[in-house]
Amino acid sequence: MKRQIQKTVDELPDVYIIYITDFDMFQKKKAIYHVQRILKESKEAVYNGINEIYVNTVNYDGSKLADLMKLLNSSECEFDDRFPEICKTIMNFKIGKGRAVMCKVVEEYAQEYAQEKVIQIAKNMLKNGFSFESIFEKTGLPMAKILQISEE
Repeated sequence: MKRQIQKTVDELPDVYIIYITDFDMFQKKKAIYHVQRILKESKEAVYNGINEIYVNTVNYDGSKLADLMKLLNSSECEFDDRFPEICKTIMNFKIGKGRAVMCKVVEEYAQEYAQEKVIQIAKNMLKNGFSFESIFEKTGLPMAKILQISEE
């Protein structure tokens, strides 16, 4: 006979979900919003270990957090003594060795995206009755890939 183990909320780890957006999700002109769970029936706050936070990069309220968001959103490589490690990382990705890594990541993403588009074009051409040869000529996809797409 299996024994059920019951845990209380206090025994579960806290979870933080932080959304960083480039728009004001709730349009209240704040840099940060904390979501609180409420029991509808009694209007009492409930804490279940889940912390949901929304931060945006558009509302500058003069806070340290708003300064950080402004820094992260900036295309410039400005150094701010309050955030030395973040500034070093940003500079590394914008002008240092990390730039090559980022360029490679972006290039790989662009290639994947282009491949997905070519496959979508081939699927549409197949639906419209184009021959494998026509699809090959227009997309450059290997015949084996076109055959595979046609069998999906």
